Amino acid sequence: MLHARTLTVLLAVLLGACNTQRVVTCRPDEAFDKALKVCYKCQPGEKVDHATASCVPDPNWEPPADTTGEDTPVSPDTTPPSDTMELLDERGGEDRGTDLPTDQPGNPDAVPPGAVGAACAMDKDCADGAVCFDWPGGYCTVLGCTGDAACPDGAACLPLLENGTGCFDRCGGPGECRPGYGCKGVPDAAGGAAGICHPTGTQQLPAGATCTGHGDCAGDLSCVHLGGGLRCVRVGCGLETPCAETEECVWLGWVSACLAACDSTADCADLGDGLVCEEREDLSEKAVDVCTTPSGGLPVGSSCVSAAECQSGVCDLVVVGICSDSGKPCATDQACTMGVCVSNPAAQEGVCTDWCSGTDLCEEGFCVDLGGEAPVCASTCTGWNDPCGAPDMGLSCVFGDPVSPPSPSGKYACVLVKPGLGGTPCEDDLQCATGDCYRPGDGEGFCASPCGVGKGCPFGAICVQKAGASVCMKRCASDFDCAADFTCTTTTYSAKTICVLDEEL
Repeated sequence: MLHARTLTVLLAVLLGACNTQRVVTCRPDEAFDKALKVCYKCQPGEKVDHATASCVPDPNWEPPADTTGEDTPVSPDTTPPSDTMELLDERGGEDRGTDLPTDQPGNPDAVPPGAVGAACAMDKDCADGAVCFDWPGGYCTVLGCTGDAACPDGAACLPLLENGTGCFDRCGGPGECRPGYGCKGVPDAAGGAAGICHPTGTQQLPAGATCTGHGDCAGDLSCVHLGGGLRCVRVGCGLETPCAETEECVWLGWVSACLAACDSTADCADLGDGLVCEEREDLSEKAVDVCTTPSGGLPVGSSCVSAAECQSGVCDLVVVGICSDSGKPCATDQACTMGVCVSNPAAQEGVCTDWCSGTDLCEEGFCVDLGGEAPVCASTCTGWNDPCGAPDMGLSCVFGDPVSPPSPSGKYACVLVKPGLGGTPCEDDLQCATGDCYRPGDGEGFCASPCGVGKGCPFGAICVQKAGASVCMKRCASDFDCAADFTCTTTTYSAKTICVLDEEL
C-alpha cells in the first residue's frame, strides 16, 4: 500500500505538480515510463524501484525450473514491453474502478461521491482533503490523522497503512459498504476494534479458514488470532450486532467474536482444520460450546495471542502491530521512536493473565493495579534484571505493592510498564501523561503524577505527600531499581522505600 501511494506522489512531481491532469497512479508491481507516460510491468528477474519508478534487477529473484536444460537469462532491458503497456485515459489517470468485479455483493450507494471510502481514480475525486488510496476501485482517505476527531464524520482513524494512519469509512453491518468491500472489525492500536469498510479481496475465505490478512476473508469476516493461528471470524458482536442463530458471541481476548455453536468436534470439521468443540464463556459469562482451537491451558505470565491459549481465559495483548519506522513490535505510537504503531494481526502477542481484586485472589502470582480498568494477575520475578516474557514484549520485573496479598515490604512482578503513568521512566515533562518528570537535571527520572482520593498510583509507585502535594513516587527494593543519581531510601514523608534524588537527601 505504501509503495503505490509513494509512486503516485513521485509521479506527480515527475509530471509537474501544477498539472493535476497528468497525475498517474500505477499499481505496486508496475513501473512508469516518463517518455510514453504509461505504466508497465517489469520483466522476470526485475522489481520496481519506487524511488525512481523504474524497473531494476531483483537480487532475490530465482528463475523457474528449466525444463529445457538451458538457463533463462535475465533481461537487463528496462524498456516497457509493448504487450504490457496500459495507456492513460482522457483524465490522465488509470481508471481504478475497473479493478472491481461488477458481480460482488454490496451497496453501490453506501458512500457518497468524494467521501471517505468512496471510489476514486485520482486525488481530485475526493473531498475534504482526502486522497485516492490504492485499494480496489480507489478509496478516498485522509492520511496522517491523529484520532477520529481529525477525520470527517462517520470515519475512523486507524493505523492500517504502512506509512501511518488513515481515515476509513465506519460501518455497522452488511449492506453499509461498496461492492467488493465488507464491514470488518479491525483492531486498533489500543487493543479495541472498529468496524470499517475493508476490501474483501479475491480469496473470499469462509469462517474458520486460515488467513494472512483481513482482505483474505469473505464479506464481514476479519482475520484474527484464534489459538495457534489466524482464522476468518466475524468480530464485534454484542446486543446491537448479534451473531447468527448457529453462532455464539464470545471473547477472543481483545474483542468479541462470533464462533459456530457445536455439540461435538465432528460439527467443526467443515469449518477448518484443527478446530475442536470446547466450552467458552459468552458475554454474559454463560458457558457455551463453540468451534475453536484447543485451549492450551497456559499459566499466568505465559506468552499468548488469544484467550483460548490461557488457563485463565484472559490474554492481555501487549503487542498489536509493528512500528512504521523500525519494524519493531509495539502496542501504542509512543513505543515507536519516529513512526506510528501499524496494526498487524500477524504481529500480535500478549501475556496470560486474569482479573483479580483484594478479595478475588490470583491462583498464582500477585494481583497488581497497572492503571487499567481493573487489577490483573502478574507472574512473580526476583529482581530488576530478571527476564520477563518473550523478547520485545516490553515486560519488566518491577518492585511494587500488590493489591493482594498485601506485603509491607513489597514484591517483584512481571508487568507491562505503560509510558507516562506515575513512577514510569521519563527524561522530560512531555513524556508524562500528567504531572512533572521528577528530574531537575539531565538524565532519566520518573513521572511524579498527581494522586489522592479516587486517583491512585499504578504498581511500581506509591502515593505520598511531598512539598504540599500528593504525587506518585517510584517504589524500590534497592538502588538497582532507581536511575543514576537516585537513592532507594525511606524519608520523612514515606515509611516505604522510594527512589529519591541524591541532592534532596
